[in-house]
Amino acid sequence: MSELKLPADSGGGSVSLKGPASTTSNADIPFVLPVADGSAGEFLKTDGSKNLSFAAAGGGKVLKYAFHEFTTTTNISSTYSKTDIPGSSFSYTPASASSKLIITFTVNVYTMATDNSYYANFRLYGDVDGTEEGEIFVYRGRNSTGQYETYASGPETFVREYDSPGTSAVNIKVKSKRENNSTDYCQINVNGKKSSIFVLEIST
Repeated sequence: MSELKLPADSGGGSVSLKGPASTTSNADIPFVLPVADGSAGEFLKTDGSKNLSFAAAGGGKVLKYAFHEFTTTTNISSTYSKTDIPGSSFSYTPASASSKLIITFTVNVYTMATDNSYYANFRLYGDVDGTEEGEIFVYRGRNSTGQYETYASGPETFVREYDSPGTSAVNIKVKSKRENNSTDYCQINVNGKKSSIFVLEIST
C-alpha cells in the first residue's frame, strides 16, 4: 500500500496519508485541495468531481430545548370553539432564525359521556404563534351494553414541527374543541396529573 509520509516540522515523528488497497475499477482519483483554510469547526467535503472544499457541518445539531409543565385542572364541557387550556401557554425564544422547532405536546385527558346515546369526542391542537396544527382526535364511546362509561384516558401525545421561527419569542399553547352534542365533558389534569410541552430546537 502506497503511503505519503510527512516528517514533523521539528522534533521526531511524522504523519502519513495512505492510499486504499485498490480504487473502484482501479481508477486514478486526483483530489483537488482547497485554495485556503476553512473556518473553525468546518469539515472537508467533496463535490463528487474530486474537488475538495471546507463547509459547515450539516443540520441536526441540538441548539436549545425547553420544557413547560402545566397542572391546572380544567373542565372543558360546553363549547364548540377552540378554547385555550389554562396554564399551557408559554413563551420560547429560538436560538436561530433558520432552525426547526420540534414540539411535543403531552396532555392528560379524562373524558366521560353522561348520555349513552352519544360519544365523548374532542380535538386537541398545538398552537404556535396563532397557527393551530398537530391536532389529535380524542374519541371515547359507549361500552358493549350501550351504557356510558368514564374513561381516565391518561396522556394524549402529539408532535408538530415549526420551521424558520425567527429569533423573536414564540408563544406556544394547547387548545381544545368539543366535537359532538352529547352531555359529555373533558377534564385536563385531574387527580394530580400533569401535562407538558417539550420544545427541541435543531439546526437545519
